[in-house]
Amino acid sequence: MTSPAGRARRPRDPVTGHPSFVYVLCLGEPRPLGSTDLPDFPTGGTGRCAPVTHYVGYTQQDRPMNRAGGHAGAGMITCVLLQPGTRDDEEILKRRGRCPRCGQSLNYRREARAFARAARALASPAPGQGSAPR
Repeated sequence: MTSPAGRARRPRDPVTGHPSFVYVLCLGEPRPLGSTDLPDFPTGGTGRCAPVTHYVGYTQQDRPMNRAGGHAGAGMITCVLLQPGTRDDEEILKRRGRCPRCGQSLNYRREARAFARAARALASPAPGQGSAPR
């Protein structure tokens, strides 16, 4: 999309009309991130979600790296993609995208569900191995 002056314009959110961006974070190794679209994970009350290796986000902030960097917490996170985009673009990346840095799938929801299932399996006793008799 170009403006009358020939400069490229950023996509705008269809509801608010604000400029919008999508970003991809490559975490390297699985790390818990706080996100409303990830399953709950037994983290001892830290308020975090299941560990993931990637995160795809959307923001309308004028300084989108501030939003992307907000996921870092105490550690380093690499933003491998920041581009103009909409919520639809974000969802497409989440479902079908691949990381430009490492080539892995960006479907972190599936990854997080697998981590959560594994954690629940480790936390519950195996069939026939209930609590010890008293």
